[in-house]
Amino acid sequence: MEKVCVTHFTNIKDAEQDLGYKPLKTVAEAMEKCIPYCREQLAIKKKKR
Repeated sequence: MEKVCVTHFTNIKDAEQDLGYKPLKTVAEAMEKCIPYCREQLAIKKKKR
């Protein structure tokens, strides 16, 4: 069985404060790349069936 959905909730405030972590991209920027990639992978998987 394949995973249908995975949900993660995270908070990076500790990493920002304690380690000086700064994300390379905003959530919106990351989603702009992630969503098309996921759609492409899904289309490839459907073609293989």
